[in-house]
Amino acid sequence: EITDEEFNILRQYLMESAYGEKEVYNTTTPAEFKRFQSFLNGSNFTTVVDGLNVLYGVGRFGTDSSNVMDKTTKILKKMNINPKNMLFIARKHVMKRLTPDVQLALKSMCQLFLVDDTSRDDWFILYAAFYSKAQIVTSDILRKERGFFNGAAGKTSKINLLFQKWLYRYQYLWVKVGYKAPMAHKLRAQYRDDVWLIPYFDQPPVSVGERPEQWFYVYKKDEQKTKLLKQTSSNFRSSAPVAQKTRRNILIVDE
Repeated sequence: EITDEEFNILRQYLMESAYGEKEVYNTTTPAEFKRFQSFLNGSNFTTVVDGLNVLYGVGRFGTDSSNVMDKTTKILKKMNINPKNMLFIARKHVMKRLTPDVQLALKSMCQLFLVDDTSRDDWFILYAAFYSKAQIVTSDILRKERGFFNGAAGKTSKINLLFQKWLYRYQYLWVKVGYKAPMAHKLRAQYRDDVWLIPYFDQPPVSVGERPEQWFYVYKKDEQKTKLLKQTSSNFRSSAPVAQKTRRNILIVDE
């Protein structure tokens, strides 16, 4: 869990670097940003959805808009979040592509904020998430936002670590079949019963908050243990559970 102190440090840094007057003019207009701040005032959002990222992740929104939105609303509904607590942010052109019944379905399950088509919607999404201390639903790399962590080397390193920690705890990673919930534990190498379990990526991660789904099992040569590990991983768990469906690679070392 990211502590309140860590969250406040990260939020203050972002507000000073990413949401200053210069960035407002680069990203939106003062009038639109003021309207957005008024919209958030008094709200109680627990989840902020990156509308365009999710829609294009589900399917071909550009050519099959209403069908893709229909699938999206069904998946979001499974999250069982009060409509008053879910905020869906997208550009204005999104609603123009939807049939009236699909628009109504979306409005019935969340609050909407549509930014101008020339504005950067992810800038609003991150602001809403930190303003409300809400979780975000997106698979966006957020590369632009990480670019604001450009202060002194020591501070940059600390802020980057906090930002990644925040993503691990607050980001729902969107995938084509639905979403992956934030991790309740820090993902790290584990050791139990003379076996090391080491998570790894077999290719560069797409997102900053992406989690590896492959694990190396490393232990000294033992015929009985080899047979056991090939059958199940359920006996090797610690405070950060190993997913049963992850791919496993077993590395055996000699004495």
